[in-house]
Amino acid sequence: MVSANKNLQNLVSAGQLHLEAPDADDIRHYLQRGDRYLAKARTAASDGNNDDLFDYLYVAAFAYSWGALCLAGYRARDRYLAFQCLAYTTDIPREDWVFLSKLHNTRNDLEYGSRGKPHMALSSLPSDWPTRFLQITERLNTDVYRIVSTAMSSVFEGDDERGAVAYKPKGATPS
Repeated sequence: MVSANKNLQNLVSAGQLHLEAPDADDIRHYLQRGDRYLAKARTAASDGNNDDLFDYLYVAAFAYSWGALCLAGYRARDRYLAFQCLAYTTDIPREDWVFLSKLHNTRNDLEYGSRGKPHMALSSLPSDWPTRFLQITERLNTDVYRIVSTAMSSVFEGDDERGAVAYKPKGATPS
């Protein structure tokens, strides 16, 4: 099922997004990746390791964002669109996806501009960025799982301990 959101359709017309039927295995992959990196981020946060924290939270937030976009029936040409499309693929507040979109620019600075000097790129962020980024990523996790639970109930079966859709495709043999 492909979302009929006009804004997303406009991005298709502009060549920024491509229509693609949701694939349960792809969505599961992105959610699992987000979960792994969110767990690593929580550890980094408790250790006070902000360099690793940023990396882990970015990967987790991106994975959840990309999974939400795939669930809506789209693929983006560029990574940054995954965050900007959160306005149409999730129910997180505008200020959250705007913050994530800005953090994508910081990620690019870290990746391409300040090699060997991550503290320079991170120092340009608001002082509360570690707490805020973690809270936003956790809200994104909750919202994406809620959406997946609703939209993919015909594709997945069972519940995990959080009440979210299980990771086993419908019809798969038990392990």
